[in-house]
Amino acid sequence: PRLANQARKRLCADLHVAYGAAEASNVAGAPLAMLERHPGGVGFVSPGSEVQAVDADHQPLPPGTEGTIRVRSATCIGGYLGEKKASEQAFRDGWFYPGDVGAVTADGVLIISGRTGEMINAGGVKVSPQVIEDVILTNPDIADAAAFAMPDPTTGLPEIWVAVVQRKPV
Repeated sequence: PRLANQARKRLCADLHVAYGAAEASNVAGAPLAMLERHPGGVGFVSPGSEVQAVDADHQPLPPGTEGTIRVRSATCIGGYLGEKKASEQAFRDGWFYPGDVGAVTADGVLIISGRTGEMINAGGVKVSPQVIEDVILTNPDIADAAAFAMPDPTTGLPEIWVAVVQRKPV
């Protein structure tokens, strides 16, 4: 929402959102105005594309449930030439795993909430640093913020920390 508002002010009010990858072509898209009731929405899944949110065992999750995103379509490639290890990580059973976390709503909106490598696991609760940063940046006194995990010095378990940049020094 923060970036969309800036783009509307600087570019134009009629923004369109698209989601895709070189490996899978265009996967979802829509005018931003149609997605405003879906925070994190990147569009309606395109005809000919199949998108699922799956659990750790690669089982499809119910609509609206967050998991790892996978994509399948006739335009999706099957692997990376000469890159066996990278192919094994990104392609499984005919699906491409782009590395995103999100959900697909019952009405076909793809919602992206983070990246699999960025998620902070704090005591079993997985949180996107982007979500934390977006909330903190609603404070007009904060110019920038970065959320990250740091190990607790006693237990070694990850804690969520945030670094902030104030607009005016105290």
